[in-house]
Amino acid sequence: MPSKHPTQRLEDILENIGLIKEYTRDASRDSFIKDRKTQDAVERCLARISEAASKLEGAAEALIPDQRWPEIRAIGNIIRH
Repeated sequence: MPSKHPTQRLEDILENIGLIKEYTRDASRDSFIKDRKTQDAVERCLARISEAASKLEGAAEALIPDQRWPEIRAIGNIIRH
């Protein structure tokens, strides 16, 4: 659940990264492509990550400067459109 607190937003990002790892742990590229449910779950996690990153605004760059935050934020637009 998104939060107004930067720490909670970062935790949301980490939680969704963990879920993606869990959902894809034993999947090969081919099995992932054939599994629509897993694709949908991963897309939803990516959308949540993008949303949390967007709401962090400049705090994301200040807290963790070595990430590609503009690209992380943009993935939400790609998924939605």
